[in-house]
Amino acid sequence: MTTRLVGRTDELSALLAHTASEPPGAVLVTGEAGVGKTRLLDELADRLRGAAAIVLRGSAVEGGGPYRPLVRALVGAAPPSLAGSPSLGPHAAVLARLLPGWPPLPPVRAADLVDPVVVLGEAVRVLLQVIAGERRAVLMLDDLHWADRDTLDLLAYLCAGAAPVPLVLAARDDERGPAELVTVGRHAGRQLLRPLDEAGVAVLAAERAGAPVAPETVAYLFAASGGLPLLVAELTAGLVQSGGLRREGGVWRPDGPVQARVPGAFTRLVAGRVRGLATPVRVLVRTAALLGDDLDWRFVATATAQDDPAAGLRAAVDAGLFRTGDTDALRWRHALTRAAVLEDLTPPERAELTRQTVSHLKDAALTGAQRAVAADLCARAGERSRAAGLLLDHGREHLAAGALVAAGDVLASAAAFVDDGTEQAAEVAVERLRVLGLRALTDDALALGEQVLPGLPVDGAARIRLQLARACVAAERWEAAGLHLAAAAPAGSAEHLALAANVALGRHDVDGALRLAADAVAAGRREGTPEAVCEALEITGRVRRSSDAAASRAAFTEAARLAAEHRLVPWQVRALAELATHDVYGAGDLGRLREARQLAAGAGMPGTALIMELQLVAAGTSIDGHVATLPLARRCADTATRLRLPGPAAHALVFVARGQYWGGDTAGASATLEEYLRQSPDPIAAESARAAYRCWDAWLSHDGRRAAGELSRTVQALRASAVSRPAPLWGYWALLSTVVHPDDPAPLAELRGSDALVQVANRAALQYGDAVLAARAGARERSRGLVEAADASLAGHNHERLFLRSLMIGPDGAAAAFDAEVLLREALTRWEPAGEVRLVRWCRERLRMLGLPVPRPARDRATVPPRLRALGVTGRELEVLRLVAGGATNVDIAARLHVSTRTAETHVSSLLAKTGSTARAELAGWLPVLAP
Repeated sequence: MTTRLVGRTDELSALLAHTASEPPGAVLVTGEAGVGKTRLLDELADRLRGAAAIVLRGSAVEGGGPYRPLVRALVGAAPPSLAGSPSLGPHAAVLARLLPGWPPLPPVRAADLVDPVVVLGEAVRVLLQVIAGERRAVLMLDDLHWADRDTLDLLAYLCAGAAPVPLVLAARDDERGPAELVTVGRHAGRQLLRPLDEAGVAVLAAERAGAPVAPETVAYLFAASGGLPLLVAELTAGLVQSGGLRREGGVWRPDGPVQARVPGAFTRLVAGRVRGLATPVRVLVRTAALLGDDLDWRFVATATAQDDPAAGLRAAVDAGLFRTGDTDALRWRHALTRAAVLEDLTPPERAELTRQTVSHLKDAALTGAQRAVAADLCARAGERSRAAGLLLDHGREHLAAGALVAAGDVLASAAAFVDDGTEQAAEVAVERLRVLGLRALTDDALALGEQVLPGLPVDGAARIRLQLARACVAAERWEAAGLHLAAAAPAGSAEHLALAANVALGRHDVDGALRLAADAVAAGRREGTPEAVCEALEITGRVRRSSDAAASRAAFTEAARLAAEHRLVPWQVRALAELATHDVYGAGDLGRLREARQLAAGAGMPGTALIMELQLVAAGTSIDGHVATLPLARRCADTATRLRLPGPAAHALVFVARGQYWGGDTAGASATLEEYLRQSPDPIAAESARAAYRCWDAWLSHDGRRAAGELSRTVQALRASAVSRPAPLWGYWALLSTVVHPDDPAPLAELRGSDALVQVANRAALQYGDAVLAARAGARERSRGLVEAADASLAGHNHERLFLRSLMIGPDGAAAAFDAEVLLREALTRWEPAGEVRLVRWCRERLRMLGLPVPRPARDRATVPPRLRALGVTGRELEVLRLVAGGATNVDIAARLHVSTRTAETHVSSLLAKTGSTARAELAGWLPVLAP
């Protein structure tokens, strides 16, 4: 019987207001067991559904496993068919960790830069946006005092501002919950539910009994229940059913003294119902109480050895002990019902029931939380080894799903049941070390290794040493890695050899690293261990990158092919990323980088994908300029902040500041630069950034000598860094220094002999610098040829080409053999619609200084709609967008716009990046914004 909500008008109004607030936030409803949190959420859900809102409802149960409340909330609104939604993009595969039937994500094998909880949090955030669409939606999660730590970490992430819909959460406050629940509470508003007063008890008792209840009975109910609605309802029903109340004149009055203690009264009420059942049904109910709060009826049937429990379960539902949920789920009628059933059992009865249940589950095929329940029962029955085995399998399930905190907790529990020195102890320790390695907790991994090593057999200890060596390699602790590797086994295995190659490279033993990597490749091919082969090929490619680019590329290409063949997505991503670095530094092709980014995102590696996105930003500045890539840079900064990656966030701010600077927003650029300097711990990077802005201030003021001096200070800072930085700044410095100081050969000579020439912009700058010297020597034809060669190397990189050539235009004209006026006019046609305010102003001033006519300001930027302009879309790209939407191929676009096919490809790629589209078919969706 459902009663109306009593005594909660203010609380309900507050929650309704919360669900309508903007921006969406979170509220945590708290109160003791039985105070009516779930009933309040039921009423809230009914009101919201009545207003056509989408209500996503779930609840935690004791021992329910990772993400259980979220699964319950999302599964109905997110069928597997939704995985194909373009709006979800790469998040669909990540969501397979939560949602049954969704396309699976590859197992977690290597650590990404981002906490897996944040990865899943981002995926849930996007999924909530997709589910809500244009409608109002609310996520409601109950009983979070029982939630697992991974769920609470994810909720803390959503509550901290990532959630696109309101969150209404509920948890008990009369028992100590997980520490992570406190973190959730810090990010959420609070709604405390207090017990009902005596007047509220009278109203609720009358609702439950169907007529008013005498005042003396109300006084008893208030005292016995403490005002808890759950107990008021149950005690009232019990008194009516037992004959303790009789109806006289439309009022329920006591039939004699009414005295009882709670929870004793409730326990006796439930016990009476259980004892009134037939013996098989009674066994079924009591066994279900052993199994937990959230029950799959088939699990209950297996645990009781009842082939057809349907009739028994129906009898238990009719007795008010269970309530049905979805197809396979049973829930206890109230939160305290299960506890009352267990309390009615004597210790010998409970022990015997546990023994019988363990026996029935012996050969059952268990999964998920069922393994945890069975392990607990095995432990209570004294079967410690069996309990450890179940927990080991359960921990591996969590590990495969990316629930690393839960995996660590479960495996730690398994370790408590194993006997020291056994093979099972070694198995558990290896898995625990894997989890710690994936969480980048190197010190914890080493401490655990030292703790478990002394008691293990030789084979088990050798395997532990291998895991410890890998943890040390990940943390770049080369000496410790070498010591563990020396004692690891099997010594000639491909994994062992690949790790040894890593250690050798870390110790700067290049020859040793190459030799060991080659041995690892050979051993891996013999053993059939492609992961080890990929690791060894990666080492080979990294070592060969500077000395033999062709050999380096060949190693990475083979690693990418092998990883794709064996579906080793993380290794495929890494190999493609390395190849993309070759491409970007070479011809500037971004195709492979985009492919690697998509793969990384789809494999649940958002940190890796973000790094590649930043590489695309850097490459995009060479193609379209800093202003055009500003929206993408901002998106990277926001994403890095959400993913809790301070390093990439600071790196993205560099590009944001540059876009603001060249776009004319001096104040914004200054503020962003200061924010970057606060986040960057690298003093060399800080000084380099400051000097670069001083340089461009001077150059834009037509003071080439001062600009060259500031660039010299920037390069001096870079020289002091141990990290190779082949940034275009090297080329800018060498070229501008040669223009203003043509008698000083040092800058070009240094650039000519440096590793910075792996960057195509620096190679072009060297050719332009040589062209300046050739023109100065009177070799005009040679100068013209060098300019044309440099231009050719920068094909498609129009911004970089125009910028480098602008550095060669002094107050007296071009320092090399080309027409300054033609160049400046071309620059204006490209930079004005792109919003390059400072460069446009510089071009106009330089034309005036040269006594040349200055074109009128272009008007085509106004034709780009504001929404697209905010993304950095240029007038030319708008033309391309219209053609793509009309079905034109790149060849068609090239013919229509009189450009090369490669230029058309570049425009399409730029549009994909700026709009966040994953395929050209999605670009047509931007056409509605073109309407007046």
